[in-house]
Amino acid sequence: MRNEYELQLTFVVPGEGGGVVVPVPDQPIALSEGDLAFALRDVGDVSIRVLTLEMMLAIKGSPRQDEVGGAKDRADLAALRSALESS
Repeated sequence: MRNEYELQLTFVVPGEGGGVVVPVPDQPIALSEGDLAFALRDVGDVSIRVLTLEMMLAIKGSPRQDEVGGAKDRADLAALRSALESS
């Protein structure tokens, strides 16, 4: 965490029928059925693609079914909503 921001990196791959998938072994997670909305941001000398706040809210709006993943998704959603309210 830096300056009250947390950076989380997620490896994603194209889905078989389009969209974007997190390739978790034995249980891939579909993030979207279409393209992901992103913005370009500079981190030092590197330009990276960052999901938009709206896209993150949409993804986290449907928590995973498992206890640990669902709890993390709900916590992430609360943090995202808080960031939206304070902006």
